Amino acid sequence: MSRFHIFIARRLGGKFTQQVNFIKELEDVVPFFYREIGQNLQEWRKPAPKIKPDRSAASDVTVDALQDAAEADLSD
Repeated sequence: MSRFHIFIARRLGGKFTQQVNFIKELEDVVPFFYREIGQNLQEWRKPAPKIKPDRSAASDVTVDALQDAAEADLSD
């Protein structure tokens, strides 16, 4: 399993000199982060396999034909 972290960075300069400023900046950045990034995240899912263009006949897409092609791809 792979993991990664997503974060947002903002230049705040001297805004952390007072606790009130810190709280206000935090209250602004958390909803912004969720709206712009967090709500759009979703678990990755492997896409469904696609039939290759050179497989236009019904016999090219039988289970056996596709299995043979997959095994040939793995051996390459």
